[in-house]
Amino acid sequence: MMKEDAPVSTMRNLGPISAQWLNNVGILTAADLAHFGSVIAFRIVKESGCPASLNLLYALEAALRDMDWRELDGAEKDRLRRESGV
Repeated sequence: MMKEDAPVSTMRNLGPISAQWLNNVGILTAADLAHFGSVIAFRIVKESGCPASLNLLYALEAALRDMDWRELDGAEKDRLRRESGV
């Protein structure tokens, strides 16, 4: 289980660019990401002008679950796409 005050840069699936995009919009910690959830965090990053793809959406959701993003099944990915409006 990820500590709430852990920087997003230390979360599974989130590399330096993703972490920087999140930091730029004020999502700094695991608790911040959990507060917004993957879909809202993804929308915030996209609306800030970052060229984020669906891979970021999947990575955010999987980071919150502490699992590899490739383990998300098709139904879950479909749900995330619908909710994000992408």
